[in-house]
Amino acid sequence: MLSPALVSAENPLGIGVLTSSGDLLAPFGVLDLTTPEPDDTALGLAVERGGVTTRLLGPGDAAPDTTGVIERFSSFFSLTHSGRIAVRIQMQPGVGGVVGRNASGVWGGPIDDVRLIARDDDPAPGTGGAPFDVIGAPVTNGHGDIVFTSRLGRGPGVVSSNNSGVWRSREGASVEAVAREGDAAPGAGGAVFGDFIDARLFAGGDGGFAILASLAPGAGVDASNDTGLWRVDGESIELLARAGDTAPGTHGAVFERFEQIGGVDSGEYAFIGVLREGVGGVVEQNNRGLWGVDASGEIGLIQRTGQSVTVENFQGETEALVITGIGFLANEGLADNGWLGYAVSFDGGASAVYRTRLGEDASGCAADLDGDGDVDLGDFGFFGMVFGLSLVDAGYEEGADFDGDGVIDLSDFGLFGAQFGRTGCTE
Repeated sequence: MLSPALVSAENPLGIGVLTSSGDLLAPFGVLDLTTPEPDDTALGLAVERGGVTTRLLGPGDAAPDTTGVIERFSSFFSLTHSGRIAVRIQMQPGVGGVVGRNASGVWGGPIDDVRLIARDDDPAPGTGGAPFDVIGAPVTNGHGDIVFTSRLGRGPGVVSSNNSGVWRSREGASVEAVAREGDAAPGAGGAVFGDFIDARLFAGGDGGFAILASLAPGAGVDASNDTGLWRVDGESIELLARAGDTAPGTHGAVFERFEQIGGVDSGEYAFIGVLREGVGGVVEQNNRGLWGVDASGEIGLIQRTGQSVTVENFQGETEALVITGIGFLANEGLADNGWLGYAVSFDGGASAVYRTRLGEDASGCAADLDGDGDVDLGDFGFFGMVFGLSLVDAGYEEGADFDGDGVIDLSDFGLFGAQFGRTGCTE
């Protein structure tokens, strides 16, 4: 049970992570997220071990590896089950040589050995001496890799079209540049990166992660195809999906844009995508979804608004509900135990929390039509009700059209049979 020192009704960020050693790692402090500009000056980090709560870092403490003092933590913490953290910290100007331009930075590492990773106004690697300026919220994984985005200050060759980028530290090593605004974007036909919107790590020990970025206008880039999702493996960067591409698991729908990446620290990750209305039967009620990416880069639809699922409530009663919204849980669903967590809202105001395994552990789960975590007789009954229907028929269920040919037929029945009995699907 969470100690009152770690969580309270006034502290919605007091939800922490239970580490593999049994410690409870969590933010503490009072933070009212309902205000337009939440006051995070009391936010810090604590750990509960054996029922004893210990403050690790917070306002007024020395900022590790500097002569400065912590003024506030960012309201975003990246925490892992292996007991690692990455966080943006602001130091008090006027103390220990800290001034406005170098008051913020990124700290991370094991919870008992948090170190400075990068600091505003320090030279940004790979830029020829340009300084970091407004480093973004970092993310970490169970291997100790840390990734962050940043703007660049005035420096050699820095202009408005190349003043941002993505950097990483691999397992505590020195920070290195990964990609920069204005660089050629792999797989984009000569287009170059614009702004970097999001980045999420996955495991593997090579610092691999996913980048969500925009493309700068020009070279065939317009509003219909100006965002994309890239995968970074070691030194290589590969385009996985781009606005305007056909969205897997749909009948010809295309991606309009990508909103957010969520990671699981097992080699896979997921993203929230928005579909273009008017293409492939997409309307406002079914234009948003959650897609998973396995370790090979294969993309698959997990759930989508407009889908009907069977849900069991706390009284043990089941009911069919339609999904109206999908989003990641706190910490963007990041977990290093192989599960991705996300939240779903339904028509009528109900909501639920789901978890799913991506990649190999979740393969063969497309036939879990009622969304109860396995492929059983309940799914068989549902499949039987829609068998023989096509896209033009009332009651057609695209989730049962496994081969995506627009008809629920014997081919789909064969695929259903191959998955029957599967367990451990989305729950």
